[in-house]
Amino acid sequence: MRSNIKYIVNRMDFDVTTGKYNSTIVGRDAQIEVIADTKEETEYLHNDLIERLNKIGFESGECWSIEETEKGKYSIVDYITVDNKEDYEEVKEIYIQWKEVAKHE
Repeated sequence: MRSNIKYIVNRMDFDVTTGKYNSTIVGRDAQIEVIADTKEETEYLHNDLIERLNKIGFESGECWSIEETEKGKYSIVDYITVDNKEDYEEVKEIYIQWKEVAKHE
């Protein structure tokens, strides 16, 4: 299993009424990626991480999908909205704890 977390302040947003992209700040996100060997394992690990984040009040953007990577593995990229850098650090702490547990499962 491979995974990473990033802090994103600037996000592109797409205006469906005008068909234009705006590069304004539309939110702050913790971007989480989980990569594993099978679809089932990837979904399980992702769901486990989201469950841990839900317990402390953070929610998934619910806009993730599972994709097959070039190397025959599966990837889920998800976005957790955070209000500030402190929230991001809290999400990151849960992520680090989750990653340690996931390595041993």
